[in-house]
Amino acid sequence: MDSAVTDDMLALLERAHLRGAVMERICKKIETQIENRRLGGMQAGFITFSKVYGALGRSENAGRILEKIREEY
Repeated sequence: MDSAVTDDMLALLERAHLRGAVMERICKKIETQIENRRLGGMQAGFITFSKVYGALGRSENAGRILEKIREEY
């Protein structure tokens, strides 16, 4: 809680060898929240990242959504 920015928190987790496990849990929570708030048949997903650590996690369907976007644009 003393970290001013996300990358500070990630550095602390990295030193404790917990970054992967914590991010996995956070991503599951994010995905649950997205699923609970979807309207109708709308597809929703996420990719979370940091400038320092790169990709941190993504939803199960993020790749499919990205592919659709690439096809359309």
